[in-house]
Amino acid sequence: MQTFIARQPILDRQKKAFAYEILCRPHVEGASELSDIDQEFAQVVTDIGTFLELKHLRQGRKAFVKTPPDLLLSGHLSRLSKELAIIKIVDLIEPTREIVAACEMFKRSGYSIAVQVLSDHKELEPLIELADFVNVDLLSTRTDTQVQLPQRYAKGKHFISERVENEAAFRHAQEMGYEYYQGSFLNRPVNLGLKSIPSLKLHYLQLIQEVNKPDFDFNKLEGIIKQDLSLSFNLLRYINSALFGTAREIQSIRQALALLGEMAVRKWVSLVALTQMSQDKSEELLIQAAVRGKFCESIAPAVRLGHRREELFLMGMFSLLDAILDRSINETLSEIPLAADIKDALTGVTNELHEVYQYAMAYEDGDWHRVWTYGARLVTDEALLPKLYIDSVSWVEENLRCVSPGTKTR
Repeated sequence: MQTFIARQPILDRQKKAFAYEILCRPHVEGASELSDIDQEFAQVVTDIGTFLELKHLRQGRKAFVKTPPDLLLSGHLSRLSKELAIIKIVDLIEPTREIVAACEMFKRSGYSIAVQVLSDHKELEPLIELADFVNVDLLSTRTDTQVQLPQRYAKGKHFISERVENEAAFRHAQEMGYEYYQGSFLNRPVNLGLKSIPSLKLHYLQLIQEVNKPDFDFNKLEGIIKQDLSLSFNLLRYINSALFGTAREIQSIRQALALLGEMAVRKWVSLVALTQMSQDKSEELLIQAAVRGKFCESIAPAVRLGHRREELFLMGMFSLLDAILDRSINETLSEIPLAADIKDALTGVTNELHEVYQYAMAYEDGDWHRVWTYGARLVTDEALLPKLYIDSVSWVEENLRCVSPGTKTR
């Protein structure tokens, strides 16, 4: 059994990644024997430890490890590196003496502790006193609790607002004194009232339009790239990177395009264009779009859509164009020549591609029940997903550094 592992960014006030939260499946459905559960805990911790050791997956940052009470008391967590892991206590209403004692032991051993607050915090006060981080769920806690907690424990603790759903909630959390933020606000347009696209973004959107035409012209594309110094530099930098291992250096745009081929050119141009269009956005938005695209592409063969891998890559990447351009997804997709079923999938029309998209999204969100549901419908082997997801994150880390010298992934 391989543990399901995904990650979500925790952002600072500038919307830069401060850390990642590890989403994992701590139990096998239907396991009832204590020995089976204990074995599952051991496997989960082993897999998390492997994830934490892969620096490119954390981008050099620490990771919050979601820890239900049973896992906390299992004894296995002490195998995680205290330099890399922050133990986040979740699914707790009232701590027992054993829970408090376990947290005290981890603190003495040098671990950082985070406590998740879901409703009334009074029962959790013994753990909040011990905690380095306090995670407050904005959708399940009362407004007075959200305000009082950062004020009451102002010294020596960091407050993280969870389930921040939109830009207004992000700004409100800032005003209440929260230091870090987690939620879907990053993936949503800030101002849907914008009537026009800034000229730089429009230029790259037009490039996406051109390259995704069914009969796009290599000669015309070569001319467009030659007129854009940044594009020309990025293409030659990309094609001469270690990703391709060419025997001799490629020096012309025509050579580079021929070596890539039509489908890879579409993917490269789309990735570069999104990189340029998201310059005024959080870097995590671009990373998430690229990971989602690569993950959708990776799933394609498992759901008998291997012949449409590149299109599924674009489906995943373009799913966040509304947040990148601050326009509705319907309006944006109407200007890009994608297949009709992909546009339908991204705008909520139920079809096979929509199910694949939701399957990928469920995994990305750590919604394991939905993963099993969609996996059963699509008749795919869900055990493949952890490796496909981790490989997608690795691919993005490698490729974003190559497509743009300004990208800061580490």
